[in-house]
Amino acid sequence: MPTVLIADDEPSLRLLVNATIAAHGYTILEATDGNEAWTLLQEHHPDVALLDVQMPGLTGLAWIIHTR
Repeated sequence: MPTVLIADDEPSLRLLVNATIAAHGYTILEATDGNEAWTLLQEHHPDVALLDVQMPGLTGLAWIIHTR
């Protein structure tokens, strides 16, 4: 099953997105900030990343630039 990385500094948003996606059988990785998301990307190579644009550490936009 594909792996989805959810990166958001708001716990309630991570919980909502996680519950919605996990219900369809996807493997979920969660990060509380951009730096943690970057580490998870390097370790697990998720298929999709859902990123908060404004979060601590690397923002979602900076994170995208680093992945290119």
